[in-house]
Amino acid sequence: MITLSIRTKVLPDKRQEFVQTVQALIQHGQKEKGCVSCHLYQSIDNENLLSIIQEWESKEDLNTYLGSDSFHVLLGAMNYLLSEPPETKIDEGSYTKGMEAIKSVRK
Repeated sequence: MITLSIRTKVLPDKRQEFVQTVQALIQHGQKEKGCVSCHLYQSIDNENLLSIIQEWESKEDLNTYLGSDSFHVLLGAMNYLLSEPPETKIDEGSYTKGMEAIKSVRK
């Protein structure tokens, strides 16, 4: 099982737009080959701290998703709607990778 975790801090006036975008992408992403689960979570302490957690059957399935148009839309939303860069982790069980792993797959 591979887990992709993206922790974000959304601009307060862009929160609704970000949530709507992510919800649409989650609905689409759950249909992607190898997607086990995909959820959006909100911090109890700060409604603008949101986390996207996805579980994938294999690294290959995740890599396919990272190169997809859907993930491109998510990257675009994060570029315009966040107050700071996201904290990104890919957990492959034995070790964890960050945003650099996504960038290397998207090249």
